[in-house]
Parts: sequence; C-alpha cells; structure tokens
Amino acid sequence: MEQLLEHHYATTHITSLIPTPSSPPTNSQTTLLIKQTLSFLSLYRLPHPFFKSPEYAERWDHLARDAESRIEEYKRQHESMARGMLIRERESLWKHVNGADDPRRPITQLFRTSAYGYPADSAPEVFKMVSTVYRKMIHASRQIEHASAIVFVGHRDWDELSRWERINVALAAKEYFEEKRAIAQALQQRGKVGGMGFRRGS
Repeated sequence: MEQLLEHHYATTHITSLIPTPSSPPTNSQTTLLIKQTLSFLSLYRLPHPFFKSPEYAERWDHLARDAESRIEEYKRQHESMARGMLIRERESLWKHVNGADDPRRPITQLFRTSAYGYPADSAPEVFKMVSTVYRKMIHASRQIEHASAIVFVGHRDWDELSRWERINVALAAKEYFEEKRAIAQALQQRGKVGGMGFRRGS
C-alpha cells in the first residue's frame, strides 16, 4: 500500500490539501485559523493532555494556556465586527500562528519549526504521533481511498512544512486515528477480531 500511495501522491503538494491563507487572510480564512489553532492547543491542556510528557507537561500546559488567551482575544475581535477583524489584526494573527519562533508568540515556543533541539519543544512528540498514525494507516488500508491524503503527504514532507501546515496534519492524523479506532471498537463489539489495527491503547 505504501508504494501505491507514493505513486498516487507523487506530485501532490501539501498546499493543494492545506491551502495557505492569503495575505492578509480573508474572513473565512481567519475563522479557520482561529478554529484550528484552538483545537490544536487544546491537545496540550492538563489534566488530560493528548500530547504527553512527564517532564514538560506543565510547561506545555502553561504555554498552551498563554497561546489560547491570545487566540481567544483575536476570536473576540473577529466575532464582534460585522466584517471581521481589521486587516492589520488578521495579519498579526497569521504571524502569531505561523511566524518565526518568538518569545512574544507562545505557540512558537510550544511548537517550534526550527531544528535546534530545544528541550521543551513539543514538535518531536507531535511528529511521533503523526508517524504512529501513518504506520497504522499504511498497515490497515486496503485501498487508496482508505488512507488520508493529508496524513500521507504531511508525514512524507514534514520537514518542509510550515507550522500552520503541521498543525493541520497533526489534527488530521488525530481525527483519522480516532475515526478508525471507533470503527475497530465497533467491529470488536460485534465479535470480529482485528479491527484494522486501531485498537484501544495502541
């Protein structure tokens, strides 16, 4: 299956699956930016984070809370204005989410795109999750349509992706995993063994 997917998606670029917002982002793009970013940040929140780290859980939770408060402020501004946020605020939101690593942008400290091995950087843990889902997907899929294009292309091109693209790949991987696990559990409850390799706790 991996070879079939490699051939099928050989010329597929991530931007055809995850469009890059315009400059400045449109109102609809701004809404999506806020929604996806908040969904991603929620995966770090204690007491039951999706991304787990015995060493950095509290640090990640703190950064996620700080980032959430910033994004929530953009959300309030966006929803309070009939035409959405002002252009400069939309540009600011985009830089906050996708800009260079900067201590003034908490999400860039939580989920870095630089490759310098910062101790508390959660990027390795996020990629570990995406890789796990990728391997399960390759093993379980019987047809190209059963696989997630975003997960396949995102995993393949991870090193080249922007933070915004990586956020979307991570969310797509989590969604794919949970969807397939639900199917597996339903099959197991009906007495069928196997469940596509997406068993609880795997």
